[in-house]
Amino acid sequence: MCLLKRKSALPHSLANQLLQVLGFSIAGYAYNYIAGVYMTINLDFTNSINVSVGFGLSSFKFYINNDQDQFQISLNIVAILIIYWIDKLMSKVKEEAALRQINSLGDA
Repeated sequence: MCLLKRKSALPHSLANQLLQVLGFSIAGYAYNYIAGVYMTINLDFTNSINVSVGFGLSSFKFYINNDQDQFQISLNIVAILIIYWIDKLMSKVKEEAALRQINSLGDA
């Protein structure tokens, strides 16, 4: 959709990336969604503080009331970078739309 220049493409892409930024596993509940390439920084507070880095392709984890006593948080660095890029693109699109509107007023 982004390549077809639809107005809803960037907001939808932004929402998708926001869902991928944070993953967690806390007291039997877990959520981790990643579509595409990822590089995560993982913090495991289960027994002590352990920091690790993960790389890969697509991941999904969703648990409700699983009997695991884990406390982990992960941040997807790739999603954060893509969010930054989408924000810049959205600003550029708004500027171009404003310029087109000003130019159309000048032609009238």
